[in-house]
Amino acid sequence: PPELCDRIIDFLHRDHKALEACSLVCRAWIPASRFHLFECIHYGVLAWSSSRAMVDLLDSSFCTLFKYVREITI
Repeated sequence: PPELCDRIIDFLHRDHKALEACSLVCRAWIPASRFHLFECIHYGVLAWSSSRAMVDLLDSSFCTLFKYVREITI
């Protein structure tokens, strides 16, 4: 059942590599994986190309990351 898969993914909340892998395994696992991957975003000093790429990504109509972000640190 999906709830069991979500619960298992919850146990991986500190293992970003495992969460990234889970998000690639199955479309149904993407929301649970992204919930942990993007819950906190840290911005530091970024190169211009990196910051521009991030703005372009977040500005895209296809971007679905915002609903998973709960904290932003600058």
